Amino acid sequence: PYGCTEQTLNRFLPTVIAQSVLRRLGVDLSTLKNKHPNLNAQELGNDQARQEQWKKYDTNPVFDESLVNEMSKASIIRLSNMQLQDGGWGWFSGYGERSSAHTTAYVVHGLRLARKLGIEVPEGVIKKGANWLTGYQAEQLAQLENLDQSRGKWKRDADDLDAFVYFVLQEEDVVNSRMRELLIRDSDELSVYAKALMGLALDQEGRREQRDAL
Repeated sequence: PYGCTEQTLNRFLPTVIAQSVLRRLGVDLSTLKNKHPNLNAQELGNDQARQEQWKKYDTNPVFDESLVNEMSKASIIRLSNMQLQDGGWGWFSGYGERSSAHTTAYVVHGLRLARKLGIEVPEGVIKKGANWLTGYQAEQLAQLENLDQSRGKWKRDADDLDAFVYFVLQEEDVVNSRMRELLIRDSDELSVYAKALMGLALDQEGRREQRDAL
């Protein structure tokens, strides 16, 4: 309801993914609409009674393909307009907003997936985001290499956010081999989720032995 970056992306992308799955299964949204009261297998009771109960609410799943397309188009336009001048995304946009590595990686990954599913994304939007992430990754690498605390910013271990950024950049065929080495070195410090992202990235790079070791 607030129209922030994350909500804008998550409003349309899961719907587009579900729509793509249904198309591959040969099921259209209008047909699915007729079976809506029976979709939740965990909901007990008479299906007609349940349908009457659901009518109390103003929000319903989207079963109109044209509405999905309109929603996707509007969301892409909004996300493109929310991109900051430096190429990244913050929580919102406008004066005083700063780009966030997590939000930017999240949007770049999401827009790339949307484009893969046939949604038109304006030229250069993903590339600019990836360029911002490349700069962020270089800064983090410099901090990891700078173990002398007296010489400015430093950090001891590659972290979960480094793994997420590496994963997203790898999708765009941007691979920093030194950051990969440090992420593998510090893998014991990563969360299970971050290890999974690194495993996917290593698999895409054809590094099966490192993937399996991770």
